[in-house]
Amino acid sequence: MFKLIYKKSGESSFKSISNFARENNIKKIGHTGTLDPMARGLLLVATDNDTKLIPYITNTNKTYIAEAIFNIETNTYDSEGEIINTYEKIITLEMIEDIIPSFTGKIKQIPPIFSAKKINGKRAYDLARENKEVTLKSVDVEIYYINIISFSNNKLVFEVSVSSGTYIRSLIHDFGKVLHSGAHMSSLERTMIHGISKENINDQVDLKQLINLPFLEVPNATLKNLFNGLKTIIEKEDNQYALFFENDIIGIIKISCFEVVERKLFGNKIEGLVDKKNTLFGTGDL
Repeated sequence: MFKLIYKKSGESSFKSISNFARENNIKKIGHTGTLDPMARGLLLVATDNDTKLIPYITNTNKTYIAEAIFNIETNTYDSEGEIINTYEKIITLEMIEDIIPSFTGKIKQIPPIFSAKKINGKRAYDLARENKEVTLKSVDVEIYYINIISFSNNKLVFEVSVSSGTYIRSLIHDFGKVLHSGAHMSSLERTMIHGISKENINDQVDLKQLINLPFLEVPNATLKNLFNGLKTIIEKEDNQYALFFENDIIGIIKISCFEVVERKLFGNKIEGLVDKKNTLFGTGDL
């Protein structure tokens, strides 16, 4: 099962999904992208056997409502850090509107040193807290749009849609650098993941909205061959496919020259099919 849950501000993503698992008797749980403790909003979680599908959920575009405070710069790029610089520059809405186009599209971004990025096996934030020098490489990200909601008294509220791996803290920090005023993030809410919004918070998420692979449904005889590890021919183009049965993904296969060369089948779901063997494959076939 994939489901949206809402993380509270001040709570870690791990604690949020752990609480959800405990409250719903879920043995295994994972998520598709963390949120900083101070941030609130949506986490997309996978439970039990569906956690194996997380690597196949790519390009999980996310949308946020963010608040930026200009003229104050912090070491963490957010309001939980130490103030390291203050400015007295007058910032206008027109100035912000002028710089927005340079931050949309494909850009390079340097993550905050207070982040979970790893350097030689250690988290960047652990090194930063030890006052060790931290140098992170820039990464390629994409900003799909930035819509200004309001601006007054040096506080900017805006909606932003970004590719996976984008740091909104870094985006705001870079606003301040360009305007020579400094800036930090004072609030962040994730409102949408992969086109799924918080209006769907109580709904089970359709896997076909998430998996970035072509879907394939095959005849019972082909399923039998796959489950028994036999040579399997499927006349499809060379590619990876999500194998569907009864509106559920039961595995991932790779086809090369019409032959299945890799197969990753999900045990518990296969057991469900085995229970139906009398109608699916015929008695004794599995």
